Amino acid sequence: MSEDNKKIVAINYTSRDFQSIRRDLLGVAERFYPDTFKDFSEGSFGAMMVDTVAYVGDQLSFYLDYNVNEMFLDTSYQFSNILRHGRILGYKYTGRPSVYGEAAFFILVPASTTAMGPDADYIPILKRGSTFKSQAGGSFLLQENVDFANPRNRVIAARVDEATGTPTYFAIKAYGRVVSGKFRTEQIEVGDFVRFLNIKMRNPNVSEIISVMDSEGNEYFEVENLSQDLIYKEVSNNNFKNDNVPSILKPYMVSRKYVVSQTPTATFLQFGSGKSGESNVIANPQNVALDSFGKTYVSDTTFDPSTISKAETMGIVPTNTTLSIIFRTTDTQSSNVRTAALNTVQVASLEFNDVNSLAKNKYDTVRTSVEVVNEEPIIGNVSSLSSGEVKRRIYSTFATQNRAVTQADYENLVYRMPKKFGS
Repeated sequence: MSEDNKKIVAINYTSRDFQSIRRDLLGVAERFYPDTFKDFSEGSFGAMMVDTVAYVGDQLSFYLDYNVNEMFLDTSYQFSNILRHGRILGYKYTGRPSVYGEAAFFILVPASTTAMGPDADYIPILKRGSTFKSQAGGSFLLQENVDFANPRNRVIAARVDEATGTPTYFAIKAYGRVVSGKFRTEQIEVGDFVRFLNIKMRNPNVSEIISVMDSEGNEYFEVENLSQDLIYKEVSNNNFKNDNVPSILKPYMVSRKYVVSQTPTATFLQFGSGKSGESNVIANPQNVALDSFGKTYVSDTTFDPSTISKAETMGIVPTNTTLSIIFRTTDTQSSNVRTAALNTVQVASLEFNDVNSLAKNKYDTVRTSVEVVNEEPIIGNVSSLSSGEVKRRIYSTFATQNRAVTQADYENLVYRMPKKFGS
């Protein structure tokens, strides 16, 4: 065959699958090498070479399409790549969901000397972290302290003296919020200094990080991003009796901090660059320094209340220590509870004003009388998010830019709410 005839043959670059590539290879071999390869039956050496090249071409085409599709959020398929696109656009995957609800708590308190009401010395506070169990085996934790001394609680006479009819014990009913799950602790050894240390937790079932402490007693705080210096801590309200507000939020500057990133099967804690920064003191917005440097005007008109210090720190990195991480796990199979199914007290942590001044028999009666029941079903969506649902949330997150103006903005902020506020 002449060289001129060879030049006019066009190569079909649209052939990308095994069959089309094999068909084109056979056409080229039959046309350009009729004297070299004559046997293209399925058992021949020529057919094997053609099939091998077609197979390689099919694989290359597949991975080329796959890699190009995974570069864009619209066409991305792999869940981990979708989460990476989401992090770039400001979306934070919330991980394993939890179920939140309200439960009623009951306790017996001995009557006062006048029998006109319960003895205030025996009225305890049911501490946050007390554990309860449902009939289906699901575990629940108390989210907030329940003060049985709250004047809004319902109080009725529970036991009376048969001879005189005088009440001897009063029953107090109070309400508190519970969340599905159990507390777990994990110890992680940390060696030499590493900038932006990233730690993977061994337990794959992590719903919420409760606290992180090192072996020296230093506490690390969770933040949205490592440039954030300001957090809000819950502080007991000393004026509780007057305004009936048990606790308030106060801003604190922190230098030991971390961010949490999650996938469906793993949880990571990332720390900062290691530079020391401000100590954990209450922040004062009046101390914010403006970068004027002798100018009579201010060019920076933006203000981020979460970053009110001028420190360059990204947080102190734990070094040569042991981190003690307390976290909460959930069981999605037994998280939803029907009415009155949450009725077992596992551990009731009670706090009294002065335990030493209490009579032991009455104290033991109060301590063992705690009961719990949910008057309404505790139901939440505990199913994992699909790829399509995550994509829709990512689109909304990028569009809102941390603002709430339209209804869609508020819906997105609800979806991005921290897990400790509900699912």
